[in-house]
Amino acid sequence: MENMKQKSYPSVGQSWGIVGIAILAQLILAPVYTGVTSSMDKDLALLFYYVLTIGGAFAYAHYIRKKETGIDNYPVSKGSLKLILLVSIFTIVMAIGVTNPIASLIPMPDFFREAFEQMMGEKSIFSFLTIAVAAPILEELIFRGVILDGLLKKYTPQRAIFISSFLFAFLHLNPWQFVAAMAIGAFSGYIYYKTNNLLFCVIIHFANNGFAFILSLFEGGEEQIDMSLIEAYGGVTNAILVIGGCIIVGLVCLGFIKKELNSSVKEEEKELV
Repeated sequence: MENMKQKSYPSVGQSWGIVGIAILAQLILAPVYTGVTSSMDKDLALLFYYVLTIGGAFAYAHYIRKKETGIDNYPVSKGSLKLILLVSIFTIVMAIGVTNPIASLIPMPDFFREAFEQMMGEKSIFSFLTIAVAAPILEELIFRGVILDGLLKKYTPQRAIFISSFLFAFLHLNPWQFVAAMAIGAFSGYIYYKTNNLLFCVIIHFANNGFAFILSLFEGGEEQIDMSLIEAYGGVTNAILVIGGCIIVGLVCLGFIKKELNSSVKEEEKELV
């Protein structure tokens, strides 16, 4: 039992350390990012900045994980197409019907509003690669592949999922993204615990970020931020119908997801017999 504890990484404290390194890297390299935007495409600079900071934090976590446990791989395998579709739909309808409405109720100071408007400015292939490709891969490797995987070996699934989700949300350093990140982290954590497959976590993250990116193409970033919840949904009646409909679809999807997960477990048990 003691040997098993020695081979698990990270602990809660070490998990905070990984997040701290990611935040510190972003702070240290922020002036560099600001400086290079004057001589190269802003979205391309953001992609490099993101990969250097978050990718650097992952490289550190991976190195320590391998040193402590001897494990240098991550559980990624071919996933059920049906489950991929279900978790994608659930992620998107929950964003529309739950997390976005909750986040919109939190007042946003002017300086944060300006920062978000800058981030949601020009859209290019580079910003898509940052938001919908690099972020899902690197962040899921850190928070589910390293942190949650290690915490599941030390704590109950509920505690491990909560801690990894909270740390994932904390990394974003603002209450508006915290709501969505906490929800996405909890859902991804649950799916990872049930499937032990990082692919589904990346798909969930991609669905959330990719949907937000596509939405921003049809509505300018500034307009999105300045809209109230009711305005964004086109009136009180529409808001009620959209939110209510999304919650119903989400609950139906969740029922099918649980059924699919139980079916997968039964098939694995048959193979073992």
